[in-house]
Amino acid sequence: MSQKDECSVIGSNFGGFDMTFILQSNMKPYRILLLLSSLLVFTYADNTTQEPTTTAPPICETCTCKNDTKTLDCSNKEMKTWLTQAEWAQVNNTFEILRFDHNDFETVDVFPILNVKQLILSHNQIVKIAVGAFKNLQQLVSLDLSYNNLTSQNLRPEAFEGRYSPENYEPIPNLAELNLAHNNLHTLDQDLFEHFPALEKLILNNNVFKLIDHQTTIAISNIFDLKHLDMSYTELRDIPEYIFHAPRSLQVLDLRGNLFKTIPAALTHAINLTQLYLDENPFEDFGGDNVFPFLLNLKNLTLTEIETLKKIGKGTFSGLVALKELHIEGCLHLAEIDPQALCLPGSDGRPSYPPIEKLNLRRNNLSSLDHGLLARWDQVKLEVSQNAWDCQCENEWLIHDLYPQIRQDNEKAALEMQCATPSYLKGIPFEKVYQDKNFLRCPDANGNHPENDGKLLMGLLIGLLIGIPLAMGFVLIYKRGCFGLFGSYNYEHSRALYKRASFNEDY
Repeated sequence: MSQKDECSVIGSNFGGFDMTFILQSNMKPYRILLLLSSLLVFTYADNTTQEPTTTAPPICETCTCKNDTKTLDCSNKEMKTWLTQAEWAQVNNTFEILRFDHNDFETVDVFPILNVKQLILSHNQIVKIAVGAFKNLQQLVSLDLSYNNLTSQNLRPEAFEGRYSPENYEPIPNLAELNLAHNNLHTLDQDLFEHFPALEKLILNNNVFKLIDHQTTIAISNIFDLKHLDMSYTELRDIPEYIFHAPRSLQVLDLRGNLFKTIPAALTHAINLTQLYLDENPFEDFGGDNVFPFLLNLKNLTLTEIETLKKIGKGTFSGLVALKELHIEGCLHLAEIDPQALCLPGSDGRPSYPPIEKLNLRRNNLSSLDHGLLARWDQVKLEVSQNAWDCQCENEWLIHDLYPQIRQDNEKAALEMQCATPSYLKGIPFEKVYQDKNFLRCPDANGNHPENDGKLLMGLLIGLLIGIPLAMGFVLIYKRGCFGLFGSYNYEHSRALYKRASFNEDY
């Protein structure tokens, strides 16, 4: 190989560029040297700006690392033992969410110092939590211990001990949400939440409490910043009257699936409540003494799937002056809602109504809906399908006035509306009754039936057409004597047949 060929080969491999054309050209040597120097600089710069490749920590081989959400997902791994010290070291300052749900842990050990904000330990077999198990998780905001085997005996306040603080008693300072749902709790230690000064949301659903005893009352009452309490499906029949007197910030209360037959008197003290859920409780009727107290901030109330409910009486919701959403759905025996169920009589005799924006009355047994139930139907989003609607004149406004509005808001739900009575309209969609005015003919403001005027006029005309000729015929017949049948009576002929009797006595 000649020297020129060798240079060509070397040049062709310089920096990954094809330089054969340079060496084979007639360029002067100093220009070639200048060009090579420039290429050398660019090549060096390119090599120094390449990002170094990062190696995932070994923990990511055992669990799933989601860097975009800063989540370490160790769920569904059939784990029975916790991570080693070396593995925990890889977690610190890297992840904010730890998931250990759906495993086989039976105990919770003391966690090392971590900057974790959310810890999910649900769906395990946990029966015991070590003393101070979470004291090193000073940034922890949410702790999920649901779907485990925790009992009232082994769930102790010591498990939630934090570090020393001059302001609070060994707090876990940032914990705002605690989920203890689906365990085996029937009572709570009165000091259970003393280490959670920032606790706002407590979830206790699906624990068989049956009643709220004195200890549990103290435990809940001492959560001064409590905003959300879920005690659904806990078989409660009543609530202590003053349980909500201390936690004045309570906004959301979930009491679904319990055994209440009357509205709990304790609601009177939940003065800042904005959302209340009382679905699936065995209420039979509302009204009289069984009405909602004055809750000036309540905006959302749900009373769904109450199969025992039959009647909603006068004044049931009168105290809910700020109510915006009312859901009464799936109450299969609810046949009556009093026209004054929502209104509050004013001092001047004029009723006031809550600012309802959404009214859900689906899947009940209602046959009619009184126009006076609300003040402004045009400002309400309605859902009233799947009821036993009576398509007679009492509901004319529902069909001709309200139905078009319902159809505009939710056409699919509107097309589900059907007549249940009278029998000749059973199963007929509201849409058909609305479009065909012949289905529903009602009296006007004076109580008259305009649809009958045509028949009346027709009968009158027929009567005149028949009656006038008949009358004229009778007149003519009378004047003509009907061929002598109705002629003048001959009184002379009658007298000729009469002979006066003689009264002479000449015999």
